[in-house]
Amino acid sequence: MITVKVHLAGPFRLYGHPKDLSLRLSNGSTLNEVLEELEKLGNQGFKKDVSERILKDKGLQQLVFVNQKSLRYSWQWDQPLEDGDHIMFLPPMEGG
Repeated sequence: MITVKVHLAGPFRLYGHPKDLSLRLSNGSTLNEVLEELEKLGNQGFKKDVSERILKDKGLQQLVFVNQKSLRYSWQWDQPLEDGDHIMFLPPMEGG
């Protein structure tokens, strides 16, 4: 088993999650398993509004970080996580 730290910024907490949490996962788990655990812990909308959109949208994937490395540029979605990894989900920013 491994333990990963997850940080959910801003609107991600609207789905019933605390800002920071620890997840216990099986060895070899990937970000897919992190999303599955977050779906179980939060409300129904998390899967549709967050998980499914991140999986489909490469632009949103750049807002997911593992150990301060963007999923879009330096981390593979199916790359196994390691004990102590830190995952951050940052909301898209708008403005001008």
